[in-house]
Amino acid sequence: MDKGLQTELQRYQKALEKTREIRCSMIDVEMSVSVAKQILGIHDWGMFARGEYKDWEKMADILQKEVKKYPDRLKERDKNFKTLKKAMILHGMSIKELEEIIGVNCYKIYRVVRGITRDQIIKNKLEKELNVKL
Repeated sequence: MDKGLQTELQRYQKALEKTREIRCSMIDVEMSVSVAKQILGIHDWGMFARGEYKDWEKMADILQKEVKKYPDRLKERDKNFKTLKKAMILHGMSIKELEEIIGVNCYKIYRVVRGITRDQIIKNKLEKELNVKL
């Protein structure tokens, strides 16, 4: 592989890893993507989320500072749901893909994760698919 291509690939992978890390911290404090778009701008957010932004470290610092402004008590609310969302981001999976794999609709998945409905079979399937303890 070409040396320049390899360094660009490593930069891209590092940027994507940092983007996923920031998305997970955004989920912890219940910060929506629309807030991040307002902070960075729609175009810059899109490039940052895809790992294409050249100066991604600067954008990551801006978002991290904004995340730290949120109160810590938000991190404790609805932990199972946040764990599900973070696991889906880390696996690069959408809720529709998870619906197809598990075989139930998203509302049932959300009810099971939040503890509204007790369905151990669905919970076990989710834990097995996402490699996470709910």
